[in-house]
Amino acid sequence: MYNGYYRPFSNNINLGTNVTQRLNFITPGLSIKGTLAYRNHYSYARYLNRPSSGSGFPSYIYDPKTGTYSFGRSDNTYRITTPTLRYDVGSTNSALTLQAILNYARTFGRDHNVTGLFLYNQNSKVGPNSSNGGIYNFIPENFKGYTARVGYDYKNKYLVEVSGAYNGTDRFAKDRRYGFFPAASVGWNIAEEKVIKENLSFLNLFKLRGSYGLTGVDNTGGVYAYLQNYTLGSGSGMFGIANNNGHVTAAEGTLANNQVTWEKEKKWI
Repeated sequence: MYNGYYRPFSNNINLGTNVTQRLNFITPGLSIKGTLAYRNHYSYARYLNRPSSGSGFPSYIYDPKTGTYSFGRSDNTYRITTPTLRYDVGSTNSALTLQAILNYARTFGRDHNVTGLFLYNQNSKVGPNSSNGGIYNFIPENFKGYTARVGYDYKNKYLVEVSGAYNGTDRFAKDRRYGFFPAASVGWNIAEEKVIKENLSFLNLFKLRGSYGLTGVDNTGGVYAYLQNYTLGSGSGMFGIANNNGHVTAAEGTLANNQVTWEKEKKWI
């Protein structure tokens, strides 16, 4: 049982903003967009309490049976104990994302539609990390990527799209950080065929689509696998004619592996 107060505090900041600029003076259908997102969460707590049992300041205890006072402590006697004031640090988490997007969308004649995109994406996260005994605690996790995509369709009936992403992460060694992930797809909107429009006019979208791509993940469990780790401990031993003395020990932890890179998977849809 505790008497006193407990006051938790939490600060949460979220910012999201973007700006778009049309670039029709360069070529019709071209535009550029910038995005910034920031998140920060910090929490802590402070409290004051008086435990109803355990140690307290020295006190005189009156015994009504004998009418005398005794010096000491007793958990079974009601009295005020020494208050304890504490502060809990809590935790901090933050993330920053920056994006720059170049968009292109234009129709040539009435039948040919062309789209294009180029994306630059950068992300950095900071937060608690208990992996490997917390040696990576509050070390920023950084990601950077470049993505390009080109699409074409004829009368919104026959569709083709090709894309590629070149992504990098600091979870891997310098010459293993980036990976290339291409993808392609083709589609056929059957609802745009004349025979469908004439006989099934209620059907405005019926698409067949096939795609193939290479995807990748950089999930290493918060560990920099290319770095050698050591763990500290303690022990004792005899050195010469000296007495048995304690000493600090260092043991080899997880072996470094500078070949670790993106986990890739081929996907058909």
